[in-house]
Amino acid sequence: MPGQHTWKEIQSQPEVWREVLAGVRRRADEIETFFKDPRPVEEIVVLGCGSSYYLSLSAAHAFQRFLGLPARAVPSSEGIFYPEAVFPKDRVFLAVGVSRSGETTETLVALRRAAEFPNGRLASVSCHEESGLGELGGLHLALTAGAETSVVMTRSFSSMLLALQAVAALAAGDRERLELLSSLPDLAPSVLEASRPVVEAVGADKSFRRFVFLGSGPLYGIASEAMLKIKEMALEESEAYHSLEYRHGPKSVVDRSTLVVSLMSAAAEVEEKELLKELTSLSARTMVVGPDGSEAAAADGDWFIPLPEADLDDWARALVMVLPGQLLAYQRAVSKGLDPDRPQNLSHVVRLGL
Repeated sequence: MPGQHTWKEIQSQPEVWREVLAGVRRRADEIETFFKDPRPVEEIVVLGCGSSYYLSLSAAHAFQRFLGLPARAVPSSEGIFYPEAVFPKDRVFLAVGVSRSGETTETLVALRRAAEFPNGRLASVSCHEESGLGELGGLHLALTAGAETSVVMTRSFSSMLLALQAVAALAAGDRERLELLSSLPDLAPSVLEASRPVVEAVGADKSFRRFVFLGSGPLYGIASEAMLKIKEMALEESEAYHSLEYRHGPKSVVDRSTLVVSLMSAAAEVEEKELLKELTSLSARTMVVGPDGSEAAAADGDWFIPLPEADLDDWARALVMVLPGQLLAYQRAVSKGLDPDRPQNLSHVVRLGL
């Protein structure tokens, strides 16, 4: 069966998330202490490449929201070639490296650059027990439940993002947030089930030539990852934007062959609904992902994937919104006779001679 590993890894995420959260909880005291001693963290820089960079965008958003510290995501290569612009000189910063394999060259080198700053501290997350990231020191989370056979990242992406959100909750002393994250494994199966008939219909529609993914705040990283998934698996033209930015130029290419996928936020759902009406008037077809009974459900899109009726803010919502994008990319690839397990021109680990 083409894509059997990718399919299995997508479907395994609810159980994998439980294992990830259990592992983070076992290290709760260590994590809480790490952010305070010996030097309290004053700024956070999250580094990654490809999918790991996109999850870093959402993770940085969570760190800033729940810790109240300046936090940003930066492609690892920027940390190598522009360290003075990436790492602050005047306050204690935490450089967080994100890499599924723990062996991505750019991320390893960027963390070594960060370690050269006397005010720099290190943390990292990967999906392998033994890795170059783990050997660099600092706090390292090895999420072995998220490891994958497939080249394209699916459960590793969501596992590492979930772990970093849990770390942010622990560092902030926010046990209520941790409990909210702990509810997500029980909610994920319904999202997978609700997504399936929609993505099967959309994936089989050969009239689409352009896929656009929109997300605000912490959902922008998720939109970017969905854009990358359909490009990697299905070899389709795809784009991602902050939702309301799509009006400012990119909408010029909208036509009937454009599918716009809106990851509806709680913060901007009314404005995002208005945007979808405008894009529909320009002939775009739309897919909306959002809570049932919200503005999202009334957005008059061509397709709607409901999230469970749960009190999820945009940061928790980001995790379950990963799932429809993965399934859409998988289904589109299979409908074109492609094998998601064997993406074109890609490898499991990117190693460079830096």
